[in-house]
This record gives sequence, structure tokens and C-alpha cells, in this order.
Amino acid sequence: MRRGLRRGRQRLPIVGLRRLSLIDYPGKLCATAFTAGCNFRCPYCYNIDIVLHHQRLENIPERTVLDLLYRRRGFLDGLCVGGGEPTLHRALPEFLY
Repeated sequence: MRRGLRRGRQRLPIVGLRRLSLIDYPGKLCATAFTAGCNFRCPYCYNIDIVLHHQRLENIPERTVLDLLYRRRGFLDGLCVGGGEPTLHRALPEFLY
């Protein structure tokens, strides 16, 4: 697993982290990171604070997520990234790489 992050690059605005999920990756164990903001206003959204009020939420450093994944390698099957809408953020591809 890659542990380094390039200096000076844009950061992914992570505002929530579930250290273990049994539902976000069916049949697998995963962690789930939630990114801030969304360009949709779905009436059934279950993360409305992340969508509308993300400025009030504390950002979680990417390093915290990567360290969690490193410590739980062999236990977790993956990381789910949700939100909000994670694909709005230009930092997403490099974070996932």
C-alpha cells in the first residue's frame, strides 16, 4: 500500500470517517470516508449535514484515513468513499491512487 502523499497537492475534504462498515461494501469489511458538499439536493439524502452544512464540520486529514487503512490491512477489504458527492473533488483520483 502506498503511504506517501505528494506535497502541495489539493486535499480531499473528508468530513466523516466510519472505521468499520458491514453495509457499504456488500459481503466485505470496509472503512467509509465521507467527503463534503454535493451538487444534488435529493429529498431522501441521509447525509444532509455533509451536503448543506459541511462548513461546520471538522476536516479529517487524509493521513488519518491512510493510517487507519495501513493499521487494518489484512482485516479490511477496502475503503468506500461517499458523501456528499466525492466525484466533485479534483483531489479524489490522486487520493485513491
